[in-house]
Amino acid sequence: MLFNVVWLQVKRRPSGAYVVQGDHDIDRGWMKEVTKGRNTKIFPRMLFDGWSGEDYLHLFSSEDEIEDCVETILKFIKSQHFQGIVLEIWSQLGGHRKTDLIHFLTHMGQMFREEGRFLILVIPPSAESGADGMFNKEDFNALSPHIDRFSLMTYDYSSPSRPGPNSPLAWMKACVENLVPESNSTLRKKILLGFNFYGYDFVPGSGEPVIGHKFIEILKKHKPDIRWDQNSAEHTIQYKTGIGHHIIYYPSLLSIETRLELAKYLKTGISIWEIGQALDYFYDLL
Repeated sequence: MLFNVVWLQVKRRPSGAYVVQGDHDIDRGWMKEVTKGRNTKIFPRMLFDGWSGEDYLHLFSSEDEIEDCVETILKFIKSQHFQGIVLEIWSQLGGHRKTDLIHFLTHMGQMFREEGRFLILVIPPSAESGADGMFNKEDFNALSPHIDRFSLMTYDYSSPSRPGPNSPLAWMKACVENLVPESNSTLRKKILLGFNFYGYDFVPGSGEPVIGHKFIEILKKHKPDIRWDQNSAEHTIQYKTGIGHHIIYYPSLLSIETRLELAKYLKTGISIWEIGQALDYFYDLL
């Protein structure tokens, strides 16, 4: 089991030096308790946060820049005794500069492997239409020899401008098959199918995330009927307040079990966003 519990940021200083920030959030005591007596590894989530176009231009400009950046990251995670990272960089570039980004990630994967460290890349899902989207099969094929796992963001399917389910089952399946169409391919084990452990509360024109304790409060106050949406394989409730008609899509044991079965069928792993937002009994199935 892998845990992603800390948010770290890679920064490029005006001097040209790279630095990792956010280590003040590392809770050694909690990490010790979580891993004690378990086969559990903790990987921090690392973001290229607040980077300008010029920063990326410098990073991609030479092999020396790439090596300086990756060596800074490796030095940090080794000093903190992490076995790897969950890297978030692809979405920040919005699908642009793919050639440069693949080149950078290829080097990064090779350098991590040489140091015995594990690299998980967060990737966006397919477009609704089934088109390639921001990350496609060609990108996956180029990177799969160098990246250990791909954390596929198969959630946030809907939005306030288009209310609906968080992660329709058929769409999740299509997102995996768009990357690896062959059902017998061993490459599918590199994909971590994304599960949302939060819900979304939609009202006309807006919406907001709903986590476990808030969902319980809504159930107690409004006592709505809980209904199963067969099309998306998600549970939903509806109720009214002074601001209008609400509809909430929120995970349940049945929706989670259905997605676990899908992951088994597709031969992928799973990735949960996120542990602290769930109801306690969600973990009974894991």
